Amino acid sequence: MSTLQPGDPAEAGAQREALIWMSRIDRGLTPVEQDDFFAWLAHSPAHGESLNRCRQRWRRLDRLADWRPEYSVAPNPDLLAPCARQRWRRWSVPALLAAACIGLMATVWHRDGNEARETPAASAPKPEDRRILPDQSVVKLNDGTVLEVLFTATERRIRLRSGEAFFKVTKDPNRPFVVEAGGATVRALGTAFNVRFAGGELDVLVAEGRVEVAPPIAVHREQSVTLAPDPTVLGASQRVSLSLAAPLGRGQIATLTRREIQQTLAWQHGLMTFQDQPLAAIVEELNRLNQRQIVLMDEPIAALRFSGTIRSDNLDGFVRLLETSFGAGVTQRDNNEIQIRTRGTPR
Repeated sequence: MSTLQPGDPAEAGAQREALIWMSRIDRGLTPVEQDDFFAWLAHSPAHGESLNRCRQRWRRLDRLADWRPEYSVAPNPDLLAPCARQRWRRWSVPALLAAACIGLMATVWHRDGNEARETPAASAPKPEDRRILPDQSVVKLNDGTVLEVLFTATERRIRLRSGEAFFKVTKDPNRPFVVEAGGATVRALGTAFNVRFAGGELDVLVAEGRVEVAPPIAVHREQSVTLAPDPTVLGASQRVSLSLAAPLGRGQIATLTRREIQQTLAWQHGLMTFQDQPLAAIVEELNRLNQRQIVLMDEPIAALRFSGTIRSDNLDGFVRLLETSFGAGVTQRDNNEIQIRTRGTPR
């Protein structure tokens, strides 16, 4: 039930404040601003309601960008053209459904790094580019990354054309999850992993689970022989680098320390947005990027669900939010460990 009614002066004030916070979040919050933002949300349930309404309106406005050609300041003339209703009558319902399915099955995503360079505050983190795939797997894109999503009824395939991406794969034994880059393939075996493809070099790091890395198939024209190199299986914390110019090479496998993994994945630091996610999943992502580790001490606190935007490098602000707004008990350990529990449970 809404705590404010339309037309209420307090509602108008909350809307103005929500718009101000949205503009700050868009360019990146400083640690002090993030603490102030959490305090503003905790002050009144109406603040969260106003912020959600602003986000919904903002998303509707974002759709207008689809009507403008990329890199052009002129609006698409189709936006102002009369509705061509006759054209729709020529399409059958099955044809429309088929066209819609094709659009969902083959999608090209491109993250342009220019947006991060235009951030006014140099110390502000860049917003994360986090996409939800049709199977509920998650992919995060580094700047300049271009990939294509090719999902079918029997396979989930990602074609990484260039750049770097981190994948958190939803398990589905009936549909393999494969990342293709330069002819090489990375097959997920229920896992979270990072893939970088640039300059003919492929780098794969496994954060959780296992992956199978297969170099490109080599063809010897003189001997008319096709050679398929044996794949390399990587476990958690392992990394392999391959030169795709020498496809028969298996690459050198290295086992990384936690700190080395965090350095490799440091590009993911920035603003992280969660929508009704359990605290256990959020902590898992934060622990992957930070030397200090959060430990959830009981099941009720792990199952707590959270929606909002936080900075991945401001653990103290996030912990204060859990204390003040969710009543969590916090214990700071000397070994870079932060224990979170439901208040009232024994330490």
